[in-house]
Amino acid sequence: MSKRILTIMVVAASLVGANSAFASRARQQVLGTSNPIGVIDRGSFFVDDNQNIFFNPAYVNNFRNWAAIEKSNGVVGAGASAEGGFVTSITNFNLGVYMNRGGAVPVAKYPGNTPVRPIDIFFGGDMGMKWGVGLTYGGARTGDDNSSTDLTARLGLDMAGLEPYLAYKIIGKNQTGAGDANSRKNTDLQAGVRYKFGEWTPFAAFRMTGAKLGTADSATDYTGFGLGVGRNARVAEGVRLNYAVSAWRSGKANRNVIPLDVSAEGDVTSWLVLRAGLSYRLIDRAANVTQGDTTTGRIGASINVGKVGFDWAVGHAANAETVDGQAFDFSNGMFSTASLNYRW
Repeated sequence: MSKRILTIMVVAASLVGANSAFASRARQQVLGTSNPIGVIDRGSFFVDDNQNIFFNPAYVNNFRNWAAIEKSNGVVGAGASAEGGFVTSITNFNLGVYMNRGGAVPVAKYPGNTPVRPIDIFFGGDMGMKWGVGLTYGGARTGDDNSSTDLTARLGLDMAGLEPYLAYKIIGKNQTGAGDANSRKNTDLQAGVRYKFGEWTPFAAFRMTGAKLGTADSATDYTGFGLGVGRNARVAEGVRLNYAVSAWRSGKANRNVIPLDVSAEGDVTSWLVLRAGLSYRLIDRAANVTQGDTTTGRIGASINVGKVGFDWAVGHAANAETVDGQAFDFSNGMFSTASLNYRW
């Protein structure tokens, strides 16, 4: 009962007034990413915020001087249900460190040695052309002959509206004993580009991953590519509309997806932002078989007081990060994901 009362008090307090949220996982979950087949691990192709530094580190120059702690009701990938980090300016450069990001390391590709406590490091500057570099690392040791190491390098640019990025896995080693079938070398190559043209943002992306299992030859286990266009428009005072249409293909799975993402957020008062997002797939077929309904409708909000912001996405399960369920009540987990961020 006390938890319900506390939840009601927080929600009631939020109905008093907000400027637009800076960024968070909760915000991206609601507004959408237009990334239906996983060509990037984190970020949105058509909505701008600081989560996008995870696929293009040049954005470290656009979103700087912030710190955030992210919390979830469920495990978010490699690690636990919490993550966080910061970006700070150092003279004419910007440095970022982010810890325990869910999905930073592909856990399934390291059987027996799940990489733990991943970390992202970013560094960038603006010399007439914005640039950024990044490293993502995770590893584990579970015995003398059992270990894993994952290291990915990232490069991004932002020049006159053109925003290309590239990521390459330098090390993807999993060792679980001599001759063990779980021993493998993982590979990953990501590339893409966005182009800012006023309110419009065309984009394209490609990803290819593979693995060498034991003594077997390397084999591609995933290829994904696609393109689309998004728009961010101010439709009324304090109200922003975002939408994107794109087309994607996963070659290995013979899957074709055409999603339509629509979302909006509005300043209800000087310190309260409400947002909602809908993702609908015009086509989603694998091996020419239509997939089940994957339409999502998500709701969230932000409370901003001065330089401090609190974002959350409404969920439906008390012990899981689930934002797409049918239940909508206080007893099923009002806060699926939440973020406390500070800007200076």
